[in-house]
Amino acid sequence: PSSGLITTIFWCDNPRCHSNAGRVNGHAAIDVAANENAKHNGITNCEFLAGDVFKVLDEIEEKPDVIVLDPPRDGIHPKALPKILDYGVDTIVYISCKVTSLARDLEMIQAKGYRVVKAVAVDQFVHTVHVEVIIKMQLVEKGEKSSV
Repeated sequence: PSSGLITTIFWCDNPRCHSNAGRVNGHAAIDVAANENAKHNGITNCEFLAGDVFKVLDEIEEKPDVIVLDPPRDGIHPKALPKILDYGVDTIVYISCKVTSLARDLEMIQAKGYRVVKAVAVDQFVHTVHVEVIIKMQLVEKGEKSSV
């Protein structure tokens, strides 16, 4: 079984990141579509990596600028999350389709020094109980208190 999916990790040399996207990690099925989509849109500065989170994380040597997580309903695998947090990026965006998994993962993320700076619920599945929650987190400066 797979240990989970990191939808995207962004690397960029440009502080604005809009024209130098860098590397994007994803699931194998996404990998094929991502390459086709990038080619179709003339994007040549991205590398798409696919595979088990544990293996892919061990292969990445550069520190990303931003991490965007979109895990399955069960959240991020408890053994993968510390590896992700060890990058120490300033910004993490977490897209969740199950708030109880988000709450569990947030506990570990906040313990590593991140605080929620923005949260929004998106009702993509009208007339169902399912809601996507998107959380933006920032790494707290030393001495600053983390609060939600």
